[in-house]
Amino acid sequence: MSAIPSIEDQTAETSDLDRARKSEDSIVIDVRLKQEFNEGIIDAKNWLNIPHYEIRKYFKLSDEDFQKQLKRVKPTAATEIILYCRDGRRAQDGTMALFELDYR
Repeated sequence: MSAIPSIEDQTAETSDLDRARKSEDSIVIDVRLKQEFNEGIIDAKNWLNIPHYEIRKYFKLSDEDFQKQLKRVKPTAATEIILYCRDGRRAQDGTMALFELDYR
């Protein structure tokens, strides 16, 4: 098993988010609750909302079920995934869930 990444390794910088927002090859996952969208949502080519506590559930789905339920192709382990929340804690929780499922 790989070592757990440090907080610094898990943290995306503003430049990472800006690049991912414009890329078809990256996905920005907003892990906030839908009620928080009045604060604004990320304008990204490939954006998805999955609350942090549902990351494991959705990423354990088969590719077909993921696409049926979320209307998106399931990211592969090689896909750049940027998780976004207001303060960073929920994104960190989601990152650890993805790490446990062999997403890096």
